Amino acid sequence: MIKRQTQLFSYSAEYYTPSGKKVYVNGVTRGRLWNEFTTLEREAKLHACVSICANPKRKVAKGLGGITVTRLEPAGPIEYCPYG
Repeated sequence: MIKRQTQLFSYSAEYYTPSGKKVYVNGVTRGRLWNEFTTLEREAKLHACVSICANPKRKVAKGLGGITVTRLEPAGPIEYCPYG
């Protein structure tokens, strides 16, 4: 059984708007590891892309596939979740 883990990551990402303008985004996201089939980094990238697309102020041309995470660095220690 895998221990539930979570970790903060800082990221930089870029995407294009429907008008063709390239936009750069910096932020912080959390990676959560709930099973053995993924990694904290992969979950953090996915969460960053979803939060960019979900922001109503941002217009992403190609949805989740149009966002490129260019930098992903740990911003805190790995924490183990006591709950299931």
